[in-house]
Amino acid sequence: QNTNFITTVTSISGTENNYFYIPKNQSGYLLFSVIATGQADVAVESIAVVGDYYTIRCNTALTSGNAYTFAVLWAKVGINA
Repeated sequence: QNTNFITTVTSISGTENNYFYIPKNQSGYLLFSVIATGQADVAVESIAVVGDYYTIRCNTALTSGNAYTFAVLWAKVGINA
């Protein structure tokens, strides 16, 4: 089993903003990639670190009342090749 990378799923409700937050709660791992799943018109444009959270910015506003799902890939800090 490869533990250099782990994947989690984040589900959020739209708030009319084009960004959302993911907590930095995967001890020993850094957020590596975020991919929108199930929404053909939503794409992740950037990832930034703000305090204890990652800010995920999308290409479009996430409509209120809609649910959005993102696959999150985490990379282990200090991967041994």
